[in-house]
Parts: sequence; C-alpha cells; structure tokens
Amino acid sequence: MTTPTDAPTDERPTTERRTIREYARAHGLTDNAVRMRIRRGTLTATKHRGVVYVVETDAPPTDQETDQTTHATDAPTDETDRADLVAHLRSEVTFLRAELEARREAERELRVLLATRSLAAPHAPRSDDSVSGDTTPTQGESVRVRDVQQPWWAFWKR
Repeated sequence: MTTPTDAPTDERPTTERRTIREYARAHGLTDNAVRMRIRRGTLTATKHRGVVYVVETDAPPTDQETDQTTHATDAPTDETDRADLVAHLRSEVTFLRAELEARREAERELRVLLATRSLAAPHAPRSDDSVSGDTTPTQGESVRVRDVQQPWWAFWKR
C-alpha cells in the first residue's frame, strides 16, 4: 500500500515566468537589483516581444546563490551572541579612542618641537639658498642676476 507521500515525485523543477517588476515585488527587491542579478548571471531571464521575463524555478538554490544570501543569516540571533558582540564592539571603540589620543599627544609634542626649533634659529639660512657667505665675486666677476631670489615670472618679463 502506498501513501501519497510515498508516490514518486516529478524530479524536474517547475518554472514560472515573471516580469522584472513582478519578481522584484515578490522578493522584496528593486527593479535595478533584479536587472543587475540578470546581468551577473545569478538570475535567468528571457526576452519575449520586447519584455524581459525572469525565469523562476522551484529548484533549490545553487552554491553561488546561497553564498550571496548567507550574509543576511550571519547576524547573531541569540541574546548572548548579541551581548558578546556589543562587548567586543565597546572594547574596540575604547581601543580606538586610546589610539586616537596617543596620536594627538604625539602631534602636540611635534608641534612643540617645531615651535622651539623655529624660535631657536629664526634667521638661519635655508639649505636650498643659492647664496652663501663665501661666494663674493672677485675682480672681473660679476654677480649674476639669477642668484638673487626673483618671482618665477620675472625671467619671461625681460
């Protein structure tokens, strides 16, 4: 004696065609999300008389589809998991605040060092100056005008 559940079932999945808008509304998606899934190849679509239809099957999802939807189920569902997550995030925030304060303190120290250095030697010549103290012209030499600091456009003004 066979019961209705023991009867052999049709192994082929049933297919249904829906327009992009119908499919999006049925699955809680936007039209553009469905179009992008068609473009990526995660959804199968056909075009008939200028209308794009999404082919929907009752078959179980493939590995690629389950990989894309697992991120929604990764969220903690148990109250203890959420408490652990909150505790972890709080400790992370505490660590980042301490790191930020350490960097601010280091920046303050650098500003103090820079200020003391600029006060200690306010008129020291820069290393990129082309005029130094021992390059005075000798008899027969003249001072070139280019050695004097001029605006960049002065060369073209001549």
